[in-house]
Amino acid sequence: MKKVIILALLITVLAVVFIGGGVCSADESDVYYYTSQNIEMRVTPSPESKVAIYVPATYAFKYVETLENYVKINYNGYEGYISASAFTSYCKPVTEKWGGEPYEYAIANDIISKEGTLTMYNMDIDMSAFDPYLTSAVTVNKVYGYYVKNNEYYFLVNYTAYNDTKDRYIKASDTKDLVNFTSATISPSAGYLKQTAPDEITSGDNNPGGKPGSNMTTKSPTNNLERYILIAVIAVLCVVIIILIFAPNRSRRNPNNG
Repeated sequence: MKKVIILALLITVLAVVFIGGGVCSADESDVYYYTSQNIEMRVTPSPESKVAIYVPATYAFKYVETLENYVKINYNGYEGYISASAFTSYCKPVTEKWGGEPYEYAIANDIISKEGTLTMYNMDIDMSAFDPYLTSAVTVNKVYGYYVKNNEYYFLVNYTAYNDTKDRYIKASDTKDLVNFTSATISPSAGYLKQTAPDEITSGDNNPGGKPGSNMTTKSPTNNLERYILIAVIAVLCVVIIILIFAPNRSRRNPNNG
């Protein structure tokens, strides 16, 4: 009977650990930051690396990991690197005040060309041009963001043409709907406006006159409480299992020895 109880408790502990892992990882893996300035996002973590796109001011990205001089991020589905100094200077955690608003600045995939063709530009430093595709042969799957070279705006896109899918650039001036696009035409994100809206000042305000959002945290109190409860449950179950394992089994004692 004791073996059955121990087995049941072990199964319970494993179930609690797996459930707890899901609760805890959600808080650690999906951490978003917004930037107060347009920041460069590079292809590799090196100052010689090409800038792939810019993360627009007031929009947010997903934090991936910190390296020596760079921070790896994911903005709008594209992974790249921003300098650690820019991250420290311009980026702050997104809080619950952001609400359900989008993190990225969305550009529609249905790009219309001027001439019925689209010229794609490579992601190398020189941004060499390829022979134009017929617009009808191109399906733009995703517009990651914008890039500027010699005062010309480009969009980094993921596209498919003739069963070949790649990441390359489209020049804004080659399109009808994005020809007048500039970074100045990007409106502040709704999430940023919500998060940085001043709170009502109360007697318990510990940040009077401070920067909006500077006393906020990405940690959820509810999430932390769940962690403590799960840890306590696991600890109690482990103690019970240890007691059952080492407790003497009276049913097997020899009465003649007593």
